[in-house]
Amino acid sequence: MNADKPNDFSARAARQNAIVEAEQRWIGWQLKGDPGAVEFAAKELRNDAMSFQVPHNRIQQTILAASDAGRTVSAKTIAAELAEYPPFHEVGGMDYLCAMAGAAPATTSTENVRKQMRETLLSWRHLQDPIPKPGSVELVRADAVKLEAIDWIWRGWLAAGKFHLIAGAPGTGKTTLSLAMAATITIGGVFPCGARAERGSVLIWTGEDDLGDSIVPRFKACGGDVLRLRCVSGVRAEDGSSRSFDPAYDIEQLTVAARNISDLKLLIVDPLVSVITGDSHKNGETRRDLQPLVDFAANAGVAVLGVTHYSKGTAGRDPAERVTGSVAFVAVSRLVMVTAKPKEPGDFRRLVRAKSNIGPDGGGFEYELKRVIVDHIADIEGQCVTWGTILEGSAQELLAEVEAPDSGAQASKRQAAEDWLKRVLGNGPLPAKDMSSMAERDGHKWATVKRAKEQLGVESFQEGEAWYWKLAQVPTR
Repeated sequence: MNADKPNDFSARAARQNAIVEAEQRWIGWQLKGDPGAVEFAAKELRNDAMSFQVPHNRIQQTILAASDAGRTVSAKTIAAELAEYPPFHEVGGMDYLCAMAGAAPATTSTENVRKQMRETLLSWRHLQDPIPKPGSVELVRADAVKLEAIDWIWRGWLAAGKFHLIAGAPGTGKTTLSLAMAATITIGGVFPCGARAERGSVLIWTGEDDLGDSIVPRFKACGGDVLRLRCVSGVRAEDGSSRSFDPAYDIEQLTVAARNISDLKLLIVDPLVSVITGDSHKNGETRRDLQPLVDFAANAGVAVLGVTHYSKGTAGRDPAERVTGSVAFVAVSRLVMVTAKPKEPGDFRRLVRAKSNIGPDGGGFEYELKRVIVDHIADIEGQCVTWGTILEGSAQELLAEVEAPDSGAQASKRQAAEDWLKRVLGNGPLPAKDMSSMAERDGHKWATVKRAKEQLGVESFQEGEAWYWKLAQVPTR
């Protein structure tokens, strides 16, 4: 852990508490049931890019929807509507909403309500975007700057102290890939490029998969050391009560807990959008909410890897532009990895670098997802990654080779690859390890050759430790 970059956690925690208190007061005005308060709130919120913490955002959306539909707005009616949203059942309780309503003082007139709400709103805005104190600008001459090399955990892919992103369509195994990287780190294993990892611990928070039936079985299937994986399971209050961990609120507390892990190398946040308290499509709000994770990475000397999705209907575009939500997700990340699931059966999935500010971009790896037994007694399976060929080329090219539909031009390329296979294998089997370089030499994409292999029925067989390809009608030697 890096102790050379101290951070004023208590001050930031106090500011966060003040924001929460201001939001509760703001919502409390509306839960008093005064129509003037709701109308004023609707106007202010729709004219300004205001953002709430996640549970408060759900309450505010429900209040405004009820107002638009002409339904009564009160603690009781809003609680009833929120109870229909299972992920947010904890904010739908009457006790919680009545307490928020009680945060707003009693008023005697609509004008007084608006005046008090306006004061709360102004304080809220100040908390969200604090005005820096005036002072003199400090300049440093470049020759006084100490040069520092990138501290790579996995050279070219994961760097200590940096924020990373892995994105892709559903079904490409983004979480499993993240766990495969984590597993390699925890055992000091070998990455798919052949480099050995320095052994260390990994921390993960996930809001989509269960720890017992998904995360830990996958981690074990990837060969990880369970003694070096720590999973965020919840938050325990000072009074002994517990609740679910919420990355929108609890990053500061997570930072404190992480200090006790002396060999921490990686933090995985899945899904990353859970840390966004406002609109994840707004640049300013997204940058603000990602900053604590960026600070955590820098202060702790840990690689942070956020998992997210692609926007629908973006195939063929620049991979970095396909990440769902604000452009801030990609802009804040020092390195962006993307995944692709091929349309052709039998083809490998692909992991490629779409962007890197700290090293080369492009290139990647083929991989497969497989299920293996991790507990024979309980018959528990876990998904793991089997790495394949190292890839070269731009991210857009590498993804297009497996994602694009089989157009007429592509069919022509596959036919040419079939003819090439017939020619090079016509005199007998050849070592499989040589086929990729031969295809590249003769101008054929490897993915196209593999599709042609399936179409022709080219067979693979093993002799000793070596694998060979042969045409079905040519006998083995």
